[in-house]
Amino acid sequence: MYLGLTIQITGNSFRLHLRSPMVVAVKAMNDINDMKRIALGTAMQLFRLKVVPTLTYGIELVWEHLTRKQLLELEKMKDRYLKRVLVVSQNTQSSLVYELAKETFVLEGLNASLMLPTTVAYKDSFRELNN
Repeated sequence: MYLGLTIQITGNSFRLHLRSPMVVAVKAMNDINDMKRIALGTAMQLFRLKVVPTLTYGIELVWEHLTRKQLLELEKMKDRYLKRVLVVSQNTQSSLVYELAKETFVLEGLNASLMLPTTVAYKDSFRELNN
């Protein structure tokens, strides 16, 4: 581990690096009490302030090496959060949840706000999310 970035022997695999921020992000989500009682706007602001920074720590450094599967795992965090906030089943179709919340995908926001390159894995995962 170097400055919070877990580097594996191959040097371009960041599976282990993603695991740690995801665990911290889940803890951050669980720290938000009575999620179903707060307004959607407030809940999304808490997500952007509390969950996204932990989830995306060091993302600029590893972005070009992330696979479609890893990018979709990042997206699942927001998906889970939205379902908890909207008090719907975890089996509810994700596209419906995003539509109800009028929210964009995490990947879309990251790519735009951090001006990350559009990789093949990003294009593939974004295409899958939109289907």
